Amino acid sequence: MILAAKTLKFIAPFTDIEIVEEHFKLKPETSGTAIQISNALELEPENIKSIRAGGIIGVHEIIFGFPFQTVRLKHESISREAFGDGAKFAVEELVKQENGFYSMEQMLGPYFIDSNKEFMPKSQAPKLSLGKRVSLKLTQGFNSLLNRRMGGK
Repeated sequence: MILAAKTLKFIAPFTDIEIVEEHFKLKPETSGTAIQISNALELEPENIKSIRAGGIIGVHEIIFGFPFQTVRLKHESISREAFGDGAKFAVEELVKQENGFYSMEQMLGPYFIDSNKEFMPKSQAPKLSLGKRVSLKLTQGFNSLLNRRMGGK
């Protein structure tokens, strides 16, 4: 979500951007995810709109307000199991990296680029520092992970 939001902000840097986060009634503070989103988009965390109601697991929405249209990026966790899937993906990707600290966006970045190359003019295709072997390995690893999640081998 952050990768898509940063891309949209890059394309339209002067659009109105709002962040709305929803969680269970007793969660007192603004979520760390919402704060990460605001930091990534260079927005003030004080402007995050928070909603607390019932047993909402977690909803994060980024609203881009243009003069004649609105674009909304929204993620809703309907079960805490989703967090385990994200952690599993991160661990499987981290073992392929050199020692260091990585964000989820750094783990997803190569997939975001590789899956959108068909939309880029050849002269503007990004040059990944990962190299073809590593990029191919990441793509094969992701496909393998997807196959396992979809009931394949």
